[in-house]
Amino acid sequence: MGISEGKIPGVIDCEVLQELLYRYWHIGELEKGLEVFEYFQSLIPKILEINRSDLVTAAQILKENSLISPRDAIHAAVMKNNKINLICTTDSHFDKIEGIKRKDPLAY
Repeated sequence: MGISEGKIPGVIDCEVLQELLYRYWHIGELEKGLEVFEYFQSLIPKILEINRSDLVTAAQILKENSLISPRDAIHAAVMKNNKINLICTTDSHFDKIEGIKRKDPLAY
């Protein structure tokens, strides 16, 4: 039971897809990355754009906690600006961001 069955609403920001493409390109597996990209973009019904307000919020998050990467601060900012408070990730530093709860996918 999950996102693919429509039981859990899922949303990502466009930076997640960019990260997938970059990672697979970086390790010389672009073809596989394009397959993963297609799977994710078809699986997730809503892909959020990143705008100026998200970047301003990301900068504020970085001011509050410099141990968070700028990329993850952008994800957190998009979440906050869209009133999303739950993220499914193994990245434990999201636990340090006020207003965001993290679920580890490895726990499922």
